Amino acid sequence: MYIGRTNNYGYMNLNNKKNTNNSFEDNKNINSILPQVNDSIDEHQKKTLKEVENLKVHLKKSEADLKKVRESYDVQLRCAIIARRIISGHKVPRSDYLYLAKNDSTLYQKAIILRQERENPLKHKRISPYGKDKSSGIQESDMENIDESQQ
Repeated sequence: MYIGRTNNYGYMNLNNKKNTNNSFEDNKNINSILPQVNDSIDEHQKKTLKEVENLKVHLKKSEADLKKVRESYDVQLRCAIIARRIISGHKVPRSDYLYLAKNDSTLYQKAIILRQERENPLKHKRISPYGKDKSSGIQESDMENIDESQQ
């Protein structure tokens, strides 16, 4: 069985002159419809632009919230590590004691109460963001009180 030349995909046959003339007339009809379509496209574009702007605002807000949550998580994680070191009886730098006392005073109190004595305690490096030169607004008397509590 022979099937003739079929155009299953709707391609234009450039060799056929009738199709080219008809397509030109079709284009004239399409041009008369385009102004109506352009108005609806403009409305649709305006709506999508508003949605995009709303999504950008929502994204910026969620990024700021995520940053706050991440910072609080970092603080709580450092406090937990410092408290674990204190409870286990290891030597912890003064700045870590101060960091724990400032950010989580109840955990600091519990760590001091539960501290165990060790014969050979490990000496840990500082994990708090406080530097040796900066005391972050903490007075020297507070540092001396912490030294006395360590002994």
